[in-house]
Amino acid sequence: MTTEIAYAPEQIAWRPNPGPQTKATASNARELLYGGSAGGGKSNWLVGGATRYIHEPTFRGILFRNTYNEIQKISDQEARPIYEALGGKVKGDSEWNFPSGARIYLAYMASDKDAFAHQGAAYQYIGFDELTHYSLFQYRYLFSRLRGKNGIPLEIRATCNPEPGWVKERWAPWVDRSQGYDGILAESGQKLWYVTDEHGVESYVDKDTPDAISRAFVRAKLSDNPFLGPEYASQLKSMDPIQRARLLDGDWEADYTPGLLFRRSMFRIVPHVPAKAIRVRSWDLAATEEKLVGANAFKPGRPNDPDYTVGTLYGWAPGFGFFIEHIERVRGRPEVARQAIQRMAEQDAAKYGRGGVTITIPEDPGSAGITVFEAYVSMLAGYRVVKRRPDKRKVLRAGPVSSTAELIGISMLAAPWNELFLQEAEQFPKGKHDDQIDTLSDAHLTIAEMKATNKNTTADYSSLPDFS
Repeated sequence: MTTEIAYAPEQIAWRPNPGPQTKATASNARELLYGGSAGGGKSNWLVGGATRYIHEPTFRGILFRNTYNEIQKISDQEARPIYEALGGKVKGDSEWNFPSGARIYLAYMASDKDAFAHQGAAYQYIGFDELTHYSLFQYRYLFSRLRGKNGIPLEIRATCNPEPGWVKERWAPWVDRSQGYDGILAESGQKLWYVTDEHGVESYVDKDTPDAISRAFVRAKLSDNPFLGPEYASQLKSMDPIQRARLLDGDWEADYTPGLLFRRSMFRIVPHVPAKAIRVRSWDLAATEEKLVGANAFKPGRPNDPDYTVGTLYGWAPGFGFFIEHIERVRGRPEVARQAIQRMAEQDAAKYGRGGVTITIPEDPGSAGITVFEAYVSMLAGYRVVKRRPDKRKVLRAGPVSSTAELIGISMLAAPWNELFLQEAEQFPKGKHDDQIDTLSDAHLTIAEMKATNKNTTADYSSLPDFS
């Protein structure tokens, strides 16, 4: 079986890297997962591997990412150089047509309902980039769209980095090495065969068992990619301990425990913070309608112990670093949150001027989220308001600020709210509440973006005085 896709004798459009990429490309397993460490050439492999049968006029392949922007990125950075060299012409921004009549589609699938857009479709190659970002339902439903034409082999291919969940469970023989796992064990590249009963339960069986489907996993490491240098490894080393273990070492057993991302020692309590600084007041809006009356209202551990609406005032100044200046927490119906947000905007403006503090408001996907954001923009007319679309993967969202806290520490203005924040930080991500960490994560990312683009509402931050 060839592992080179050639358009002309003098030009190789794509060749898998020696090692795991070649092993994954050569595998004839019906279902194959390629992954482990970051930087192993996963997206490139997924895109290149889809071209094996483009000489067949009836071949249809499809590649998935979670969002339209991600599909655009993989189309421009990975697919275009290969597919154009193979004579492919892009139709619109998501369909590649090849001289034989073969087609490869690029599509995004953000939710379970998006899977139904492929009802009735027949693909011979289905690729999921970053499989842990999809649900088991999405994967299984598209698996049902894997159907043959003219003897073309059927392949469902996926990539991912280590992460707990259904992907780890599905490929447990290859990746699960926890003490509690007592199932069959397999090596990288080894094929196993399985069947699924009427209840959806899988069991591994002999190769010749009727209706058995083959499955494999190929482990990739950063060192397998000759096109990434030591600088990329250095970037991964700056991440939080768990992401570092997963992305740099490909460790499937690395998981978060309280005190791992944040410890009290990471936060220095200080008597004052700089007057001149870049400041952001970041809000997280509680989505829970609480019971405001009754003997058990708002008691921790009770069913009516809902999330808070939280606004964290966070800043940065040269020579002083990052600091938490104030945290406002309220619980109540939506009007209570609106009143708190307006009150804090007025309070911050009185101290630092209307342009002195950037206000971030989360905008959830969908029309309802847009409507809520626009309502806050209207209420906060005259203030600088920006939207954030929060990453629902809270641990990844907190990674940058956790790394900063671990490497250089974060200052915190001495105040009565300090202890509640530290308790929540130490318990994250296993604690009852995480609203304060969510706002800290968003504020940190916002200031990092402002520094990177040299945008400040009051002055160029390079002109601020040195507080060292």
